[in-house]
Amino acid sequence: MKSSQKSKTNYIRNKYINLFSFDANFQRAYLYERNELYSKIVETIEGLKISSLIDIGCAYGNLVEIANKRGLNAYGIDFPIINLKKYHEQSALSKEKYLYGSIEDKKTIKKIKEMNVDCLCLIDTLRFIKNIKNINEISAKFIIIKEVSNNYLMRCKRKNQFDYRLYSPSEIIKEFMNYKPLSIYCSKFILKVNKPTNFILRIFNFLFPTYIIILKSKNDF
Repeated sequence: MKSSQKSKTNYIRNKYINLFSFDANFQRAYLYERNELYSKIVETIEGLKISSLIDIGCAYGNLVEIANKRGLNAYGIDFPIINLKKYHEQSALSKEKYLYGSIEDKKTIKKIKEMNVDCLCLIDTLRFIKNIKNINEISAKFIIIKEVSNNYLMRCKRKNQFDYRLYSPSEIIKEFMNYKPLSIYCSKFILKVNKPTNFILRIFNFLFPTYIIILKSKNDF
């Protein structure tokens, strides 16, 4: 890894750790306020007949625990942050199903690849990853990504809210060239489009503050 890229990665990692260690509002949002979102995502996963998944950047592990309660084989991975590990160890069904490390690490990628899970979940996580090629190497059948729409932020004059890169749906398709968009949802799951065109992807990025896109491997499409 080049020194400039390594410096950016360390900066983002430290910022992420600080959010989960010291920001009470951030902690509360991920610990309590997102469970409805996680339940919706798990329901969507069940509808796709997915049996195994790993939540990359799993935070407190709520999505992992919900998925395991529904009978799926779910794992989580995140940095070894004390505040997160404490909750992982208290999980009723998932406490043995967490990995710790960086998705930028080739050893971590290899370990996930060997798990042979059906689906990768990146829920507000893609923005923290500098080398997306690592995700492509895992070669899961499905990838589910939730992100913030970058055009929406700029229209609302909130461009500087994030100092890391946000990806539009169209950019995600370019980054994950071995996948096709199976469907896209707007923020609250109130609108869904199957097999969206590039035009639809741009519309979603412009109109809605967040989106969830489901990618399916071209080999299984």
